Amino acid sequence: MKQHSKTLSEHHEILQYVQDNPTMKQKVVCAKFKDKQSALSKLLSNKENVIDACLSSTSSSSAKRQRICKYDAVVKALLQWFKEKRSDNPSISSEMLLAKASDYASKLIGSDCKPIPMTWISC
Repeated sequence: MKQHSKTLSEHHEILQYVQDNPTMKQKVVCAKFKDKQSALSKLLSNKENVIDACLSSTSSSSAKRQRICKYDAVVKALLQWFKEKRSDNPSISSEMLLAKASDYASKLIGSDCKPIPMTWISC
């Protein structure tokens, strides 16, 4: 069986199927979804995290991995600053954003914060 990374929505579909068919054996579920039993067991043990990620507005259902932001507090503070400044000044340069991100990182994380690369901001 060739290994295939499933998306978040595919994982949610499997969990829904298992919930709708509680007496069905894992072996049958694995055959239906073309998956290994060890992968299904792992999915079932992490079902709360998968469901939370599906319901979260920050996750993409087509994502194959959950990427957790390392500096969530910095991102939230920067987003709040951006929304406030955007209403006053419609043009915010990437340099301004990067400088503010570095400022928030040093305040919220401390002096051991690494410099933020420009690639973090450019998209």
